[in-house]
Amino acid sequence: TNGAGGQGIIVITYTPVVAAPPTVSNVVLNNSIAITLNPNATTSITAKASTTDAQGPGDISYATSTVYRSGVSGGSNCTASNLNCYQLSSSSCSFADSTSTVLCTAQIYYFADATDASSSYSSQNWLAKITVTDAAATAGSSSTLSGVELNTLLAIEIATSSINYGTVNAGANTGSTNQTTTIANAGNASTTLQINGTALTFGSNVVTTSSQRYATSSFTFGGSEQLLQSTATNVAGFLLTSPTSTNAVSSPIFWGVEIPAGRPTGTYSGTNTFTAVFNP
Repeated sequence: TNGAGGQGIIVITYTPVVAAPPTVSNVVLNNSIAITLNPNATTSITAKASTTDAQGPGDISYATSTVYRSGVSGGSNCTASNLNCYQLSSSSCSFADSTSTVLCTAQIYYFADATDASSSYSSQNWLAKITVTDAAATAGSSSTLSGVELNTLLAIEIATSSINYGTVNAGANTGSTNQTTTIANAGNASTTLQINGTALTFGSNVVTTSSQRYATSSFTFGGSEQLLQSTATNVAGFLLTSPTSTNAVSSPIFWGVEIPAGRPTGTYSGTNTFTAVFNP
């Protein structure tokens, strides 16, 4: 005070309390096992972590995550890509056990970058980072301590299930009229192709296996096309590179057949087998 009748001055000091951000720990990707993809589809994998918040479990608002190949540009701040960087929004993450556990789910495409020993990224692996945000918009995050491999997927898909030559008379062939089977790459590795087949039969009547012929371009029967064999044979000039998106990487095989003289009229059938062959 400044004497009788004077005014008093009270000084109040206020120190704001800064809320501690949530903590995230023990991040585990795909249960710490290698990722195996599904041909021409997505594969569901999870990133899981433990969370705490100093203000209590009710203070946690949402979580996000990044699942990515370890060598991708930007690391966990990578640009979203179905090849190597999956940025997961809050809608892909959920909480359990009163928010002490967070689980984020990614749908990994069949062409995602492999990191196993046979791949182009054999020195890398896949990692996950989870970020948890509270009501005060403060965030905490953590990443996997060790990554998991994403396996090479060697797979092809054939657009049609049968080759129908129509009517071919005995003693004749299909000439320049070809049937086609389209082969698409359904995995994350480049592939060549092998084909083998059986004879065509109608009751006890047989058209030998080599009566069917094929090539990677259209042909007139009796040229340089390959003869179908009973053992798997490499298709000359065939290569499918690995896809980089859902746009199909595909190539046709052209087919023709010859029916020997004397064979009775009927529906002849057999089985042709297509086998993908890894091409690193």
